[in-house]
Amino acid sequence: SAAEYRLADCKFWPDLALTGLAVVGDTGEDSDAFLLSVLATGAHSGEIGYIYTYAAETWSLTGTWDGKPTGLTRLKP
Repeated sequence: SAAEYRLADCKFWPDLALTGLAVVGDTGEDSDAFLLSVLATGAHSGEIGYIYTYAAETWSLTGTWDGKPTGLTRLKP
């Protein structure tokens, strides 16, 4: 099954709010993943997409932060 979490102006840090969607896939399959797509506003701004695959232990971050492209990838360890 999968669980969805909707974020609406969530402030995990002072003057930085996140709005978006997180999806957690937990079916026992190799394709299970955690996906996060958020818009950040406040002291910083950006649009971030994050994917973590459980079986492969890989992740990827893409998007923009303070008007500049950002991205990191961790291939299989």
